[in-house]
Amino acid sequence: MPRRETSRASTLFSTLRVMVCALIKFIAEVFTRESAKAPLKATETSLCLIVLSPDGNSDNDFSLDSPPFKLCHGARHRLEVKAPDGSTWLEQKLSLRWMGADGTAPSLYGLSAEPAFVTDTVDEEASYHVLSATGAEWALTSTPGDAVLSGDVTLGLGSYWQAPMYPISAHVGDHWYGIVTDLDWDGTVPIAEGGKPTTLTATVKSVFDVERPIQGARVTWTVAEQVPRVIETDVEGKSKFEYTPSKDDIVEDHITIKATCEDALGHNTWRDRSLRAYVEAPWHEQLKVVLREKDGEVIEFTSQGMRLVRGGDYQLMLTPDGDFFLGDSLSLDWLDGSGELGIEFSPTGPREMPPEGLTWDITGGDKSGLFNLYVRSLQLGESLLFKQPGVQMSANLAEEAEMTPKESVGGLPPIFHRGDEIEVRIVPKADSPLGLMELAATLYFEQIEEQFSQGQMPSTPTYGTKREGVTNAGVAWCLKAADSGNSGQFGLTIKMPGFTNGLMLPKALALSRELGNEAQVFINDDEEPFGAKALVLRRGKPLCIKLVPREHSGLGRTPLKGWITFDGGTLDEEQVPANPGYGENHKQDMTEQGLSWTLRGADVSGSFTLRICMDGFSNEIVLSEAILLSLDLTDELDLAVGWNNKGVFWGGQTRLASMLAKASSPLWGHDKITAWVEFVELSHLKESDVVMEPDYGVEHFVLPGVFSWEINGQSDAKGVFGLTFNFGDSTPPLDVGKAALIPNSFAQEVPLHPNPIDASSGFAVVGLDVSPSSPLFELDLTVTLSVHRLGEGVKIDCNPPFGEPVPIRRSTTWMITKTQACAGEFVLLVECDGSADKYFVYGKV
Repeated sequence: MPRRETSRASTLFSTLRVMVCALIKFIAEVFTRESAKAPLKATETSLCLIVLSPDGNSDNDFSLDSPPFKLCHGARHRLEVKAPDGSTWLEQKLSLRWMGADGTAPSLYGLSAEPAFVTDTVDEEASYHVLSATGAEWALTSTPGDAVLSGDVTLGLGSYWQAPMYPISAHVGDHWYGIVTDLDWDGTVPIAEGGKPTTLTATVKSVFDVERPIQGARVTWTVAEQVPRVIETDVEGKSKFEYTPSKDDIVEDHITIKATCEDALGHNTWRDRSLRAYVEAPWHEQLKVVLREKDGEVIEFTSQGMRLVRGGDYQLMLTPDGDFFLGDSLSLDWLDGSGELGIEFSPTGPREMPPEGLTWDITGGDKSGLFNLYVRSLQLGESLLFKQPGVQMSANLAEEAEMTPKESVGGLPPIFHRGDEIEVRIVPKADSPLGLMELAATLYFEQIEEQFSQGQMPSTPTYGTKREGVTNAGVAWCLKAADSGNSGQFGLTIKMPGFTNGLMLPKALALSRELGNEAQVFINDDEEPFGAKALVLRRGKPLCIKLVPREHSGLGRTPLKGWITFDGGTLDEEQVPANPGYGENHKQDMTEQGLSWTLRGADVSGSFTLRICMDGFSNEIVLSEAILLSLDLTDELDLAVGWNNKGVFWGGQTRLASMLAKASSPLWGHDKITAWVEFVELSHLKESDVVMEPDYGVEHFVLPGVFSWEINGQSDAKGVFGLTFNFGDSTPPLDVGKAALIPNSFAQEVPLHPNPIDASSGFAVVGLDVSPSSPLFELDLTVTLSVHRLGEGVKIDCNPPFGEPVPIRRSTTWMITKTQACAGEFVLLVECDGSADKYFVYGKV
């Protein structure tokens, strides 16, 4: 090289040295600046590298004003060099030199320049630029591809080969990149509760070569108010964001996820994606579920879900209520793949959801219980199944619940005792799901008899009122029949929604607890009921005991059974046989006419007790101290009637008519026997002439073993009459025969004549001066004449003898004689059958 040119080159590189120093100062200033927020337009500096925008818009070119320069794979660059004003570099030649390590060439990095690089092996004149006043520039091109190298390289500015080289540091790599596609979504719908994570993927690549993924790029993911997450890209240039939303992230069933990436040059690229999101799986929001009887009415869902009747046919329809499930693949199945409770459905397998919805036919099984069907969605996956719970029960409520009280084992209807509060309760059976549903129950009164209406068996709560919430403990109503109301039969029905047949108590009885309040005892054909008196049977004579329902009672219309029992006293049941027999083995069905038993006593007297019993009554009717007597009452009683027990009643005087029980008779000591006396007309006397207390025909209780009546004859009445003594049975009475009412005293009615007696001649004949009309002649009476007192020395005798009873006749006479010569007085006593009503007769000899 000529000396002049060498001097000129030296001057040029001195100037370049100054420029490089200025550039280093400028680089320091660049590094202290804020990072660029957008591609920068090339600025006028002494040294500037411009990365041309891939979109060809120069406004988007990015300039670097100081080394180290970033050379981008696949990009076109422009290196601008400008000499300062007054520089001797002006109009001098300048080249861009490759200063790589030995063995490396620009092509290994995919780099080429225009004018071409000057290398150790290539130094062409065409590689030099004349540095004009407007500067000089080189076009640097990076070839895309996987085979090119990345890394730090050194470029240099120089002139000819003898001149010093001034290095420029640079790095070849992927510096301008971004999120070049929309965010990929794995299809999992974001669901806050129970959903599986949703994954979105941002793909970061070189903006110059879409085949070059960027590994290690930092992508910032943001969702709503959550803390941003930075996830670097993998070897494929993908940043994967796995996300489970919270309910606060979801706005109007949507969330927006944003991915932002800043490259090495400070460019920001971002993509966002709005996804449907739900707090819960949108089954209820996006699907309308309808269950109906096959080709019939819609069935409302219960607290347990679907409600099926065993053996019923149904249709389950899922209809889209929005577009979420449109086109999705849905299937109905058991969770474990097997059926429950015998329930079957079709079709099986997945089907695509059309706008009109999907339908399954369901057939109920043969068992009661709970079940769970599930709807699977291909879109939501296995973790978010649509549970379709349900309950299956019988159409007959009686198969799911029990009512108490209920019929007994023998079919006996329950008895509601009047005046008692009775609880009627429905209780779900142990194996029934009824108690979980808490359905309402309603009690209804079923009238069976006109005589017994709903008002006579009030309920609390009232009939027809719903009782909410039948749990496993059941619910109850309180029924109470009035004490004074009628008795009768009625039915009860409990109904619950969804059951074809209610729970029925077909028949119940409203009765008193006391059998005696519902029925009366009658003996034989008596029109009046048997009272508190003792029951009297006569030997060998049948007696019929009847149990007849009272007029207000429905006892006769019930299926209850009655029987009679024998309690021994002095007799045993073989001595008083009954037809039907005694005991529960001889129960009779109650009828409206009642029940009856015929008893017949043996040839014996004695006492016993009968009890009339009936199903459902705690207390029986007791016929206590019943007695069996002889047909001839004289076997049982002694009769004492009137004066001297001869049936004579004196006018104006009170006499007793009595029956005295014999010690061997069951009447002895008995205080529940009733008797009455009947007056029998035998003459002109009437009942009013012979007054009795208690009155004739009045039945009354007597002292134990003693039956007495007071009789008071009128003082001006006279005659004979009869009396019969009766017991409370239809047996022959005890007839006393004739009785007499005499108005006067015995002395007046039966005087002895003459009076006084004169036997001084040695004897005297005396006789009874009885009036022909005297009733005494009607009675079998005797009169006795006896010595009461004799005077001194008086000796007399009599024929008939003194003290011998003589029948009262009109011809009755006595002959009184002296037995020795004597003189004096005597007194004779005249008495009738030893009666205290006697008189004296005086005489002399």
